[in-house]
Parts: sequence; C-alpha cells; structure tokens
Amino acid sequence: MGKPYSYDFRQKVINAIVLDGMNKSQAAQVFQISRNTINLWLQRQTQTGDYQPKSNRPKRTNAKITDWEKFRQFAEMHGDKTQAQMAQLWSLNISTRTISRGLKKIGWSRKKRLMATGNGMMPNELSLSSEFELTLPKGYLDADGNLHRIGVMRLAKAMDEIVPMRDPRVKSNPAYATVIILSRVITRLGALEEVNPAVIEGLFAYDLNYLYQFYRQINELQDQAVDTTSVSQKCKSAALSS
Repeated sequence: MGKPYSYDFRQKVINAIVLDGMNKSQAAQVFQISRNTINLWLQRQTQTGDYQPKSNRPKRTNAKITDWEKFRQFAEMHGDKTQAQMAQLWSLNISTRTISRGLKKIGWSRKKRLMATGNGMMPNELSLSSEFELTLPKGYLDADGNLHRIGVMRLAKAMDEIVPMRDPRVKSNPAYATVIILSRVITRLGALEEVNPAVIEGLFAYDLNYLYQFYRQINELQDQAVDTTSVSQKCKSAALSS
C-alpha cells in the first residue's frame, strides 16, 4: 500500500475546491489524483470535521489501573497536567480514556493550581485562568448509553472563530459555526476521548444553549475574576429561560 497523501497536500486540494471554486474533475486533473479520492476526503471532512489520513498502525494494548492508592498519589502530583500528559507519565502504557475513568473513580476533580510567588504579589495578578470546569444540565449520551456531564472549556483564540468560516458546512448554514467552535474549545467532556463536531451535534438542545451561554460568559468576562460556579449557574438559568 502506498504512503498516504500528506495533510498539507490534502488541504491544498480541498481549498482549491471549497475556496477557489474548482470542481472535482478539474482538481483531480491538476493534482493528479482520482476523483474518488477527493470524494473520500470530502466525506471524511463531513463526518469528522477533518480530512486527516486514517492511521494504519496496529492498536496498542493499554494497561489497566490496579494500584489505586498509587494512582491517587500520582493524580495529586500531576493533577495540573492534561490527561494526555498524565497518560505519558504513568509507569505503564495507558490511554487518556483510562486516565479519565480512573480520575472519576477516585472522585478527583481537576483544579487549577495557583503558583506561589516570592515578590508579594497575588497569584491573580500574574496569571489568567484559561480553562473552566462546566457541568451539562442533562449530559451527552454516547452510543454505549454512558452519560457525560462534567467537562472543561478553554478560552477561545482568534483562530477558533476564523477557521470555522472556511468550512463548507458553515457556508451553507452559518449557524453550524457554533458547533465547530464549541468542538474546538471544549477540551474534555466526561470520559470521551475527544470532543468533535459529531459530539456537539448529539447534545440536547438545552445543553447546546447552556454551552453557548457558558462560552460567551468566560470569553466576555475574562478580564475579571470569573467564578466558574456562578457562571455555570447563570448559564443554566439562561438555558431555562430560552
């Protein structure tokens, strides 16, 4: 089997079609690839929000957590890191999903650690919280019947609102930009391995409105000391009234 096309090459082909108005047949001739390949890339983008090549690497067998006291101490030591970083630091080969389930089992809640300073200044004067914990009013129900409610949303960057504007789904339906933006800024939701547009599409409308209000709150009030508890309560109230 030949080496898959690079991501940059795929992006050039898709942009030529989506942004430059080139039809599929022309793109196939210009870039010397089959039209069927182009169709597969566009279909993958529609389904997953991206056109990354599928990995052909065999799946690794991940270990399980058996020593819970050791894991509890590990969480206390490395709790300020992402779940992916924690998975890399664990002594055995372990997935981020196993880390997430382990944290949930020991009842551990991720909190920002404020770094102590030696010049007498308050921590809030030196740092800006960029991630906020949230709790969905109803929760996301996955295909296995598992409910995911607790998550983390980060502050949005300029590219988070720029990139969706290039997406063909947004061009045909501008309201879809909200789905893509939320999938970019929600870094964790329950035990899910990732939060992609398909997950946001599967939310209850009540929860979608809650997340939209939450997004507006943390990004418009970032220059103030944001109490995530009060933000969450305000968003639930807004969701109820809409």
